[in-house]
Amino acid sequence: MIGKLILNNCLHKPLNAVLSIILFTLGVGISSLIILVEFQLKQKLNYDLVDIDMIVGAKGSPLQMVLSTIFQVDHPTGNIPVKEIEKLSRHPYVEKTIPIAMGDYYKESKIVGTTIDYLKKYHAEVEKGRINQRPFEIVIGNNMANRYQLKVGMHITSSHGNALDKSEEHKDQQYLITGILKPSNSVINNIAITSVESIWNIHHHEKDNKHDEKEEKQVTAALIKFRSPMGVMTLPNWINQNTNLQAAIPIIEINKLLDITGLGLNTLKWIAYLIILVALISIFITMISRLQERKVEIALMRSLGASKLILFTICITEILVYCAIGIILGMLLSRISLTFLNATQISIPTIEFDNWTIKQDELTVIFSIIGLCLLSTIFPIFKVYQLNIAKTLNEN
Repeated sequence: MIGKLILNNCLHKPLNAVLSIILFTLGVGISSLIILVEFQLKQKLNYDLVDIDMIVGAKGSPLQMVLSTIFQVDHPTGNIPVKEIEKLSRHPYVEKTIPIAMGDYYKESKIVGTTIDYLKKYHAEVEKGRINQRPFEIVIGNNMANRYQLKVGMHITSSHGNALDKSEEHKDQQYLITGILKPSNSVINNIAITSVESIWNIHHHEKDNKHDEKEEKQVTAALIKFRSPMGVMTLPNWINQNTNLQAAIPIIEINKLLDITGLGLNTLKWIAYLIILVALISIFITMISRLQERKVEIALMRSLGASKLILFTICITEILVYCAIGIILGMLLSRISLTFLNATQISIPTIEFDNWTIKQDELTVIFSIIGLCLLSTIFPIFKVYQLNIAKTLNEN
């Protein structure tokens, strides 16, 4: 019987109910989406930064160098002589140096020339085939392989610049796909990896010049891991002030980026919370209005033996129904939005968002909304409690 009464109450003025649910859905959906994106973005950016204390590359924007070298989402700042990296690798503060050579693409995906240490850093494992061992052998990230339907044994032709730039292909040389990597939570999921020598050979072959090869060998950047904190404290400044190279601390540059984006995300969060507040006010006004309209009905129910507890239960359950529907639809909306982000790659291409994990901050928002919903029933319940049954029935 109580359930039927609640259903009738919800359907009494469906427009008000629908408006409240829509507001709840939007508020919960936006706040949930921001929480998921912010949490997973930080988590995955930090994962890709593990064991990278410094990046060395050509002079330019430090942030651009970090984004292009680690996350593969921007153009490199230029090239540097490989002999400078070899010299740096012998510094007593440096434990490991991983060269990175970029500039070539297969369609819209980057081809990165590097060493086996790069694959080891990301704990890459081969799903099919084997790791590249000779020049012009290449391994493909799992997402890239699925995107272009690439298989072990196929040959691919690279180009200098991606397909959107309409760059010329390196038609004289092709890469042999020797392996497809297992799916991973890192940047290598979306790129192809070959040796640095392959990148050098393909470009030297095209230039066909007779200059000394040793002088011409260049890389885009190098990932540096230090032996001790003294390296972080001294080497970056020394490199920036005394050489033609640029040194950047990735964690510092990424924190700057997150600080900038965080301002926008926090603004969106407050907009979402404001929408939720409007939904609560809407429900509160609707509840008060209905009590005024139905006070005779409530008085009759009381006179026929309905306890105050039953009426309180009806009030609380009715508002919780709106709240629950809005929360469920809002959570679904945020997950559908994440699916859309992944499918269209509006987000950072090397970041894929996990759609169905529920974060602690989301639970905090949900329970806060439920608490506010219950709080908003106090005044309507108080009005029901104060209702004078005899006076109400006599007046009507």
